[in-house]
Amino acid sequence: MVQCECEAPDLSHTPMLKCDICSNFKHFECYGYLESRRPRMQFVCYTCLRSFDKDIVVKMQGICVKRRILYYLREGGNVTELGQILNKDELSVLQILAE
Repeated sequence: MVQCECEAPDLSHTPMLKCDICSNFKHFECYGYLESRRPRMQFVCYTCLRSFDKDIVVKMQGICVKRRILYYLREGGNVTELGQILNKDELSVLQILAE
């Protein structure tokens, strides 16, 4: 099941990581990977890391959304389309980038 911290829907055309603890899928881009090869280590998502440090999850969710935005724009997408994917308006997307 896709449950990425960026809260974007299942984007079947994007590579995914599978958490070794919860088995949920996460977008590569949201975790800072630009290549579609799975890292050669155990992968634990930010949500599962919450059991170790709850404060880090909130920070990492914001980073996931920023990574998603930057990756999308890097690939030639525009802010309006991205806002629709993330269920946010254009201004909200731009404010996230400015933070």
